[in-house]
Amino acid sequence: MPNMNKGYHLKILRSIRQIIRAIDTDSRRLATEHKVTGLQFPCLMAVVENGVTKAVDLAKHVNSIPSTLLCIVDRIESKGLARRERNGQDRH
Repeated sequence: MPNMNKGYHLKILRSIRQIIRAIDTDSRRLATEHKVTGLQFPCLMAVVENGVTKAVDLAKHVNSIPSTLLCIVDRIESKGLARRERNGQDRH
């Protein structure tokens, strides 16, 4: 039985490697064709699907922390793909 378990684990690891390679390939294609990174794309899609949103809500939606998300949003904004409007209550 231990050998079956080992074989099963190896199969899972190979599958995970295939998924990682597919994500890497797709991220490179996005960067080349659309000039967005694999991290920027889900943020843009979340805004398209949900409309205007707060950064903290967007961070939750894309499973990120707000400080990381704000760096991503800054890059998206610098590319002219979105515009960030600060709330008067935002921290500066």
